[in-house]
Amino acid sequence: MGVQIPQYRSKGPLRMETSERRGEAIQEYYFLQGDVARFDHIAHGVKNWSITISFAIIGFSVVNDVSYLSLLASVVAIIFWSMEARWKRYQRIHFRRISALEKILGNVNLQYQGPEIRQNFLNEVGTLQGGKKEEIRMMLLGNVSLPHLAILILSILSFFILEFIN
Repeated sequence: MGVQIPQYRSKGPLRMETSERRGEAIQEYYFLQGDVARFDHIAHGVKNWSITISFAIIGFSVVNDVSYLSLLASVVAIIFWSMEARWKRYQRIHFRRISALEKILGNVNLQYQGPEIRQNFLNEVGTLQGGKKEEIRMMLLGNVSLPHLAILILSILSFFILEFIN
């Protein structure tokens, strides 16, 4: 079942001056740009939490010589990695709308019908290359995979080193 989105229509034809529509399109454009920046801020927070929690677990496992806890750090890294990939996917949805707005604003015959942030976002979330496939693609981006991949490798290495020592 899809999400039902109410459609709001005026009783008569939408009569907006071109300058009003252009102003509204520019306002939507800059709102989305701000949202993209907010997603970057969230991604940095996710990375910070991943590093902090994973290294705390790895450190605890090394100090207390409990090898299996290192594997817990790898699970934590994978969870944060997938979380960041989801945020990156949402950010990409806004990139698509920003690109569409740039084309609209660059056209002499302005074809802007009004803000479509919510509608566009919900439509894209439901159809964006099967969702999980797109998130896996996002996980493989260099700026998303670091530091999660490094933590994953380090935690597995620490597990085997602790096992070898014991």
